[in-house]
Amino acid sequence: VKAPALYGLTSPPRLSLFLACMVRKRELTEGEMMYKVGDLPSNIFLVLSGTFAYVDRTGAETTFSPYQLLGKYRCFGEYELLLELPQRCASARCESRVGQTLALRKNDLAELCAVFPNIAQTWMQRAKDRNRQRLRNYKKKLPSQCTYEDFAAQKLERACKEFMKSKTCGKTHEPLAIDDMKKLVAEQHETYVNNESESSKPSDLDALVQRFDQKFELVQTAVDRLTASHEASIRKVDLLQAAVEKLLRMKPLEEEIAESTGPVLE
Repeated sequence: VKAPALYGLTSPPRLSLFLACMVRKRELTEGEMMYKVGDLPSNIFLVLSGTFAYVDRTGAETTFSPYQLLGKYRCFGEYELLLELPQRCASARCESRVGQTLALRKNDLAELCAVFPNIAQTWMQRAKDRNRQRLRNYKKKLPSQCTYEDFAAQKLERACKEFMKSKTCGKTHEPLAIDDMKKLVAEQHETYVNNESESSKPSDLDALVQRFDQKFELVQTAVDRLTASHEASIRKVDLLQAAVEKLLRMKPLEEEIAESTGPVLE
């Protein structure tokens, strides 16, 4: 197994062998918690399949809701281990029907950092960057409970509104059309790939594109849901218009019948 390039660095040949001997597969089902705030940090995780999320309670509710999704090839849980924190700073949960991860124990991570100090420094910096992003998403979390599909749809709606606001400089505008939403997703995809390609070798681009496609799979699903809802609304309007036209045709017919038969005798 060939280890992927780590944030623009070429992976040492021995890293693949170390990881193959150290990691172990872990499978979770929908709603199962990977860890909670305050737990003892003992592993970092790499998503192999399914969708995971950072979750938190919303208001006075006792259930958890997602505020940041973690898709295929996303790593999480490393911040507390690399900074040697005594407990977890966030809660993580499996959102899809089944989710699989590779788990790397704390002691094994420490050994890797000792053997590959240059990569350890990069891991440390990237872990800090991702945690800052997590905190920004936490502050923007939704005020009510929702599923991860609804969360993805609402994130898309928010992104579309911000996009239209930037295009119109705050001026009033018509609601965003479905085609414009799809165009926005495509533009974000192209921008992401171009930015990643500047810091990665060409051999890594396929993996980067695949990882991005997984990340935006939920976004595309949300667009399809909005499209179906839009088409259903159009069909309802057509049915109402047909009913009104039918009623208008029936009224002259009743008047014509009344004139031809004359007044009704009691």
